Amino acid sequence: MIKIRPALTNDAKKIAYIKNTTWKDTYKNLIDSFYLDNLEISQEIINKWKNRILDTKSNQTYFWVALKSNQVVGFLWGGGARDPKIEKLKYELYAFYVLPKYQHQGIGKKLFSTFANNIKKDFFLWMLKDNMSELIYEKLKCQKTNYENLIDIGNKQYKEIAFIYKHKNINQLDPNCAFCDPSVIEKQGIYKNGSVVVT
Repeated sequence: MIKIRPALTNDAKKIAYIKNTTWKDTYKNLIDSFYLDNLEISQEIINKWKNRILDTKSNQTYFWVALKSNQVVGFLWGGGARDPKIEKLKYELYAFYVLPKYQHQGIGKKLFSTFANNIKKDFFLWMLKDNMSELIYEKLKCQKTNYENLIDIGNKQYKEIAFIYKHKNINQLDPNCAFCDPSVIEKQGIYKNGSVVVT
């Protein structure tokens, strides 16, 4: 059973672990190995994630975690568009990771659907160019664009490419995506304490 719920500050350390572990697996042929090998979970990094979670209370941001067997195995963080903006879109998906051993089980799709259904608007995301995860976003009905951006990671620069998600595609994304619309969930009696339970 997969459970999606809003992130809590005490999830911050596990979120940092998921991000680092996923980067080491996904970017091992894209990002400098020295940088990846030296990723750590310091108190400063944990505090950064805590602050991002707390920002959901005051800013236009969203932060969810996915649980399987009561363990946090993935997360999604998104909200108002940051610079550089794409086509005047007002929303952006900032970070979206699932632990490698839990990928290809529909967990990422549930997190993505939750974000899409809550903002109910088109949005964009950046990802490293030549990343094999492009296939995942194409399956999630995101459109690859020609927009590129340079990002500093460690002592090197890397190219990112933007993908755009059109909310009109929501029904193609997941035939069971009604589960992440709170109004539908409450009527069905499966929305409990701010969490979504998916069997």
